[in-house]
Amino acid sequence: MIEPNGFRLASIIDRPDLHRQLLGDYTGAYSLGVTSNGRRGGEALLLRVEAENPRGFAREVFFEGRKIPVIVQGSFRRPKALGRKRVA
Repeated sequence: MIEPNGFRLASIIDRPDLHRQLLGDYTGAYSLGVTSNGRRGGEALLLRVEAENPRGFAREVFFEGRKIPVIVQGSFRRPKALGRKRVA
């Protein structure tokens, strides 16, 4: 998705400074992605963390001069690797 001003969240999603700003001192497993912001239209960051009831995470961040909405969801589980297939 492209915001009306041409800015794409997908272009900054891998930036370590953005992750640090969102996570603070959180050290658990998490997932960060881009989703639509249904209430206002446009894009939002989707932060999923391990806690069932996540508290203390920002609901919006200011990054590169832009105010970006953040949707925080709990109960994230770290993906497990699939087992190797045995060749007979």
